[in-house]
Amino acid sequence: MARKLRYSNFVHRIDADALYDAIGFDPIDNDGKGNDIGHCFDVWGLHSHGDTTGKFAIHREKMIYNCWVCGGGSILSLVMEIRDL
Repeated sequence: MARKLRYSNFVHRIDADALYDAIGFDPIDNDGKGNDIGHCFDVWGLHSHGDTTGKFAIHREKMIYNCWVCGGGSILSLVMEIRDL
């Protein structure tokens, strides 16, 4: 029987810079607490006029994201939404 691959077993090996290149995230700021701040991808269409102020953040070490409008979650869930998987 094949062993299940769990996100928690490989998340620490994700290279943040390679991830940013792959999804097209270009941070505009860093809050000094590990969060790279930028514009939301708005894959759910919740921003009425797009994210013009940078309400989105990715925590580089924890590999989680959060948007003040859309909410947050794991990088895995974000990439799946961006890539429509």
